[in-house]
Amino acid sequence: MDTTNTDLEERPSHRLEVRDKGSLASFREGPFIGHNTLVTHAEFLKVANYNQEPRVFRLLPVGGASNFIGDVFSLIIWYFMCVYSCCVIPIACYCDNTVINIANAAVLCVLLMYYIIGIYTITRNKTKLKRMLCVAETTADRYQGYQNYFFEVGSNNTEQLTFLNMKHRKKLRQEIVIRKGKGMVVMLCARSYWRSRIIYPIICLAVLSLFNLIGVIVQLETMKRVKG
Repeated sequence: MDTTNTDLEERPSHRLEVRDKGSLASFREGPFIGHNTLVTHAEFLKVANYNQEPRVFRLLPVGGASNFIGDVFSLIIWYFMCVYSCCVIPIACYCDNTVINIANAAVLCVLLMYYIIGIYTITRNKTKLKRMLCVAETTADRYQGYQNYFFEVGSNNTEQLTFLNMKHRKKLRQEIVIRKGKGMVVMLCARSYWRSRIIYPIICLAVLSLFNLIGVIVQLETMKRVKG
């Protein structure tokens, strides 16, 4: 009898992370695909385990779900933000056109708020996911060659899951009893998985926030100079 809502044998292969993404690869991929992939995995776990909570949020509506068009759109948005963030300071320094300065300042403020909200969203998602019973952590960089791995847990094999501590196994047994014997799908996350899906996206958004903050300050000083 099928114990979960999603058969692991039919699990889409994109839900398993094989290659450890370094800082440069994560920067090329951008925070939208990077973090949205984690959200996609969380949504898979919720469906597999018949859970409605917790609710996790994407940085963009598209990207990170193995949809080519969505990933391309996310990359375009990411690269545009990078180029714009590099250009804002020269524009703020040397442009004397009042209309352009006002428009530039407004866009910078909107983007700065978006980046701050994005960082907050990532940290909140991380907190929610780490509280999920169906998410387990390991300090290893990989598990059986993967950055994350899905296990089907039932009442007959909880003690065999040596990668889980005793407290986690006990909670799983209690949850399975509550679910009247129905099993659960548990995702084991390696250290490199959290790094590429949480840490690097935060760094990307933090760097853009810094550039935009400097741009806002310089832009305001330029507007004062032009007006005076």
